[in-house]
Amino acid sequence: PGARSTRGRWPVARSAGRWAVLATSLWALLAGHAYAHRVFTCPPAGTGITRIAATSEIFRIALAADGTRAVLANRAAGRLLSLDLTAEPPTLTAVGTSGIRTLATFPTGPGELPGHPEELIWVGATEEFVGTLVARPGYANPALASGGACADPEEFGTILFRLGATATEVGEIFTLPGSCWIGAMAWQAGADRLLLGWEYAAGAHAWSPRDGASERVPWPRGYGDVAALEVAKIDGHERVFAVSLWGTPGLSELDPETMNPIRTVAVGGVNYDVAVDAQRHRAYIASFYGSRVEIVDLDTFTLIGSIPTGLGTRALRVLADRDLLLISSLYDGRLRVWDLRNERLLQTHQVGGHVKDIGVDTERGRAFAWSQCGLLEVDLDRAAAR
Repeated sequence: PGARSTRGRWPVARSAGRWAVLATSLWALLAGHAYAHRVFTCPPAGTGITRIAATSEIFRIALAADGTRAVLANRAAGRLLSLDLTAEPPTLTAVGTSGIRTLATFPTGPGELPGHPEELIWVGATEEFVGTLVARPGYANPALASGGACADPEEFGTILFRLGATATEVGEIFTLPGSCWIGAMAWQAGADRLLLGWEYAAGAHAWSPRDGASERVPWPRGYGDVAALEVAKIDGHERVFAVSLWGTPGLSELDPETMNPIRTVAVGGVNYDVAVDAQRHRAYIASFYGSRVEIVDLDTFTLIGSIPTGLGTRALRVLADRDLLLISSLYDGRLRVWDLRNERLLQTHQVGGHVKDIGVDTERGRAFAWSQCGLLEVDLDRAAAR
């Protein structure tokens, strides 16, 4: 509206408009530079954080109970990687897929999966890794039925896989009847079953790794998807908690038998992760756009505080034996170490951006994460020094 036209020349903005364009351009340039600086600045020497491998984006990291091996979901490349933690330095190898590749009509090469791996969990009851694959568009498989619950008829649904303790070869892929996009997993030891929550659709499943039986959980209207699940044993009783990306802007406690929500506390929307401090009866929720970790008292089920972080708060891990909470933030490139006992920030480490998960080996005092700087190993004694 503030432009005028003169014959033979381009339209010329009025002075105020020119200054507005200049200021906006300068702000965008500075913001882009600041973002790139945070995301691509790697850990300095002497912090106890070192790069052990270079890979493309790792979405999830799951460690075996004894800490000797980890499996990594290389989502962008459509592959699984096995990390031998007994080697020095730890070594990465591709997980084989020859046993399942011939089943799919979708063409795949050696080591390539018929979908993009996302969720991963170690199931100690059967000594194996279990994970999910998001099927590629147009995927078809004569040996595998679609989950069938996605609203889009072209959506195949989530494929699950089983991988033995040695993590050398995918042993089995399967789907759960009546499921859609599974985006959360948690092991419920008391019921001897794996709890599975849906992402971008409202629903949940319970699955037994011993006999393969599954059950779709009735999901109440008004509750959204399940972004993360956490099972915690508090005062001798198993309790189940869930957070949502949409629909339920807070933390919900689920009935440990029926999985029906029994109470909810509002903390705001778009929550990616939840971690529980069972000793102090507190839950920590990653508020992605809120740039903070919200703290909920699990006795009163009320919001009692928050921890400021950078934009894109993502992965949370409680280390009960060390009284620590690890916090990642996608867009400021930092790993924060929070002291649970004294409720204070211990350390803030520049590690590079896009840390989406943290794997922890508490027995050996180390953690693993992937950032734009590569696959990182964190010496917890040094990085979390009080």
